[in-house]
Amino acid sequence: MSVDVGTIQTYVESKVEGLEDQLRKMKTQVDDLTRTNGELVNTRNRLTTENGELQRQLRDLENNYGSFSKNRTQLQTQLDDAKSKLEEEIRVFPLLLLITNCRNVRKDQSSSVHLTNQSVMFTSCRFFSVLATIS
Repeated sequence: MSVDVGTIQTYVESKVEGLEDQLRKMKTQVDDLTRTNGELVNTRNRLTTENGELQRQLRDLENNYGSFSKNRTQLQTQLDDAKSKLEEEIRVFPLLLLITNCRNVRKDQSSSVHLTNQSVMFTSCRFFSVLATIS
């Protein structure tokens, strides 16, 4: 059996070329994967930094929300107090107005003509004056 050295050499050379071609493709893939890995590492680092910043902002917002909530409660309490005072003043105002009118009627009665209307007002004034001292 005779083996042709030229044929074997051609076969080996074609195999070597195929393997070299595969090696070049693999090196290209390794370079691409290395570049992609670097980009992913950069992206991960950027996202980690952004996440830290967003967590800080969230803590700040939660603190602000707590402060605003506390302020809102305080303002609501102040508003309720002011409403109560206003309602009390509205309730008492007619009585104060009547007492003031009674004083004016008394002055008028002591210095001028006694009118029937003023007498009724004066009687009402006495009644409300007593009522005011009771409440």
